Amino acid sequence: MDFALREANSDMLRWLMEEYKLSAPEANLLMGTVVQNKIVTYFGTMATLIPRKYLEKP
Repeated sequence: MDFALREANSDMLRWLMEEYKLSAPEANLLMGTVVQNKIVTYFGTMATLIPRKYLEKP
């Protein structure tokens, strides 16, 4: 599970920096305050979610 969580968070950081042009510190700060992590399958697949209200349109 820890590997899946690490991978989900890494993907979210990459997405925030590429799509929303956030710097690494900005993306980490956003994730540290509003991120939601959910287990999406029985096998431990993880999803990292940020509510849209915290993101500006790119």
